Amino acid sequence: MSSVNLYEVLGVSSDADEPSIERAFKDISLKLHPDKANISTAPGVETEAEREARQQRNHEIFVKIIYARNILTDRVKRRSYDQERRRKKLLGSTGHQEDSAETIRRLKKLTLKVNNLLGSFRELRPQSRTSLTLPGHLEIISLFNRVVSIHAEVTNRVTKKPPSSYSPNNDKPAMRDAKTHILLIGALVSELDALLDQHKTYVARDLLYYNLRAAFSKFLNS
Repeated sequence: MSSVNLYEVLGVSSDADEPSIERAFKDISLKLHPDKANISTAPGVETEAEREARQQRNHEIFVKIIYARNILTDRVKRRSYDQERRRKKLLGSTGHQEDSAETIRRLKKLTLKVNNLLGSFRELRPQSRTSLTLPGHLEIISLFNRVVSIHAEVTNRVTKKPPSSYSPNNDKPAMRDAKTHILLIGALVSELDALLDQHKTYVARDLLYYNLRAAFSKFLNS
C-alpha cells in the first residue's frame, strides 16, 4: 500500500487531527464493512467466481481503511508516513531515482517487520476446529516461512559483501528486482498487519486463517 494516499482513503485532509480521523474511519467503516458491502454491492445475477471476486475487492477496500486509520492515529507511524510522502514528492520533482543505499535500508527495515510478524503468527492458536477447506496453523506458518526465505534471498543479493571492484549500483538487475520486491512485500506486510488487527476486534480465527492464506498466495504468485 506504499502508493496509496492514506488521507484520501479516509477522506480527510493531511492536517486532520486524531478525532477527525477517528470520526471519518467510523463513518466509512460502517458503510464499507464487508458484511454490509457484500450485500449492498450484490448484483441481481452473478456467477460464483464473480461473487468471490467482488467479496475479495470489498475485503481489500476494508483492509485499506483499517490500515489508514492505524497509521494516521499513531503519532510515530504517521510522522514516518508523512516523511516518506515528502521524500517521494521531492524525488519525483527532481527526477532522481532511489539509490542503492536507500533500497538496502528499506530492505533491512522490512526484515525487522517480517520477523516481528512471524513471531506474532507463531503465537496464534490453532484452529478451533478441523476442516478440509480451511488452512491450518502449520500451513500458515509454512507459507510465512516461504515469504521469509524469498525476502532473505532478495536482501542477500544486494547486501552481500562485494569485492573491492564491486558496487551495488552496478548490479542493476538485483537492485531492480529488490525495488519490485519492496513494493510487493511492503503491501503484504500492511495487509497482514490489518488482518491481525481485525482478528483482535471481530474476525474469527478460522476466517483469519482463510484470509491469511489468500494474502500469502497473492504474494507468492506475483
